[in-house]
Amino acid sequence: MKWLSNIKVNNWFKSWTLKEPGKKKKENTYRHQNLAKKRRGESFKGHAQDVFYNSECGEKGRIVSFNQYFSGCVQQTYNIDDDETVRIYNIRGKTPKWLSKKVCKMPYGANYRSIHIENNPKISIFYFNWELNYSTTHDGFNFANHHNNINELKELELLYRKLRNKIKTNSIESLLKECTICDVESNVLKLNKNYLV
Repeated sequence: MKWLSNIKVNNWFKSWTLKEPGKKKKENTYRHQNLAKKRRGESFKGHAQDVFYNSECGEKGRIVSFNQYFSGCVQQTYNIDDDETVRIYNIRGKTPKWLSKKVCKMPYGANYRSIHIENNPKISIFYFNWELNYSTTHDGFNFANHHNNINELKELELLYRKLRNKIKTNSIESLLKECTICDVESNVLKLNKNYLV
């Protein structure tokens, strides 16, 4: 990462001034600098990347790397003040028709529109699509490379498939026994976080 060696946080970045109506002009309240940008397919097939630095008033800021792959997205944020890196993995897909029908056909007059597992990873299955979010925190500057990101996304997608197969083989009654919250008003069925174990 050659661009990382060129960073000097104190005076290298441009600053903008933000003015709110009725308030005096504030100097150096927000700083943003693009460090690298790769369009889809520029580095390798299906990959796009944005790397930038930003900070708000009085803080050292953060370096953010956002990678898009065929299998999902990975955002890695290094917070300079806290000296820690947070990685957020996100995968989305289209819900199969059989699963959409199962999500909507619940007994007791409820018409649930989504199934959630509130855990890390958090998996949400909606009528038309599904989404998986997973986050990890690491000490220091600890960005993962493309190979590790893609492998982690593949492993996370296997968790969604495991959940999907478990829902497919179980009846609606057994799903309701496993849920912690059946929220009729918001149409949400929250499954126990140990459901995947």
